[in-house]
Amino acid sequence: MNRIKYLLGRAKYHWNMRNKPLTVHTESIFLDEVWEKVKEKVLNKEIYRWYVMAPENYEYFKANFNCKLSKEKLSNLMNERYLWMIKHRQNLQLHVHLSRLMNISYKEQENLIKESKEWFERELKIIPKEIVFGWWEFNEDSLEIIKKMNLKHIKKEYFNATHDYNFIQEERKSYNQDLILKVAIKKYCKDKKVLDLGCGNLEYSRFIKDSGAKEVYAVDIKEPKEKILGIKFLEEDAQKTSFKDNSFDVIFCKGLIEYINLKKGIEEIKRLIKPNGIILFQTKDSRGIRHKFASFKKILGRKTLVGQPQTFNKLLKKLKENFSVLEFYETKPRHNVFWALQR
Repeated sequence: MNRIKYLLGRAKYHWNMRNKPLTVHTESIFLDEVWEKVKEKVLNKEIYRWYVMAPENYEYFKANFNCKLSKEKLSNLMNERYLWMIKHRQNLQLHVHLSRLMNISYKEQENLIKESKEWFERELKIIPKEIVFGWWEFNEDSLEIIKKMNLKHIKKEYFNATHDYNFIQEERKSYNQDLILKVAIKKYCKDKKVLDLGCGNLEYSRFIKDSGAKEVYAVDIKEPKEKILGIKFLEEDAQKTSFKDNSFDVIFCKGLIEYINLKKGIEEIKRLIKPNGIILFQTKDSRGIRHKFASFKKILGRKTLVGQPQTFNKLLKKLKENFSVLEFYETKPRHNVFWALQR
């Protein structure tokens, strides 16, 4: 019953948003193909309100857009393009991403927001009065900080929001889930004893082996169609494997947790990973439309092949109770979430 109320509430929200003024969260304006679309929107007078990011969010640009520019060059390019927008009477306000900084402290938040605001004032000669947090993710510290800075918090129900990268009809390479996972594998798995938990067809097990892992084990309830030399496969339940405690330096777990019991799965991962070991963890969260539809079909009693996703907050709470978060990414628009965790 609660699920039906939630889905009806979301439908009502989107219906009410249809006549709201359009605002754009501008994140990838340094990409030429995005900039061309932004200029087109400005010249056609389709949009005038933009929530834009400062180069102070540099780590976010590198991680999520694969930005190769130096911070200085990025700053110069943003300055040039934002000034052009201001010249064409565009309303620019502040957009800051805290969302990939899962354990960010009060001081770190304050510095990031303050430095972003100061960049606006110094480089663009404007004083931002409003702020939107990336992916609408913030906490009580965030609200206290912006109140001290006289910034109005813009909530998502105020505007019909989109992002500048939505102007181009292609998925951002930076948010490509496969790329993020493979970069993490190369970073954490070399010379390590690794378990691919819920390995499927061994696609990522093979990549783990090829990336220089010392030993690779793979577990699934169903044997893969082909075996790969150098990968030790076990046909077992991922919630209760036969390995000894503290067996692995790294555990790779992609797309598994939505198909098993959350508590049992996390407990087994914690049992198997060595102290200070790394868990590379990817799943879908329940905000993805595919999973909302699957949940709705389940309410109606219809079968679906889609696993039951964990709600983001429930999953996050469980992970933070057991592990430290080293890295976090959310691959929009499909709502895959990825963590690099440490025991």
